[in-house]
Amino acid sequence: MTAQLPVLNHQNKAIPNPNAMEVNTAMQRCLAKAIALHGIGLYIYAGEDIPEEDTPDLTDQADTWVKAINTAKDIDELKVIYGNAYHQLSKDKTAVAKISAAKDAKKSELATQSDV
Repeated sequence: MTAQLPVLNHQNKAIPNPNAMEVNTAMQRCLAKAIALHGIGLYIYAGEDIPEEDTPDLTDQADTWVKAINTAKDIDELKVIYGNAYHQLSKDKTAVAKISAAKDAKKSELATQSDV
């Protein structure tokens, strides 16, 4: 594909005798248009600054951490286990949701035990 753009001034009027800077600006605009025509950099317009790396599926690790959370004997131990789990799984939102649900359940369980 090729793209062509005229050399324009700030009022979007064609410049009859452009200087080197005006030609350079037009060439850069044309390059951006050609890149857009090929879809390169489309992720920028999707609201992302940089493309995300493919994150590994951490579901199996989340299951292991859920078991560790369920074995916590008190709130302090639960905080330590959850902190370590969150640190390792923070890139996977599904895994974080899983361990957060397990933490909340265990926290309420430990709270009812301490009330008794």
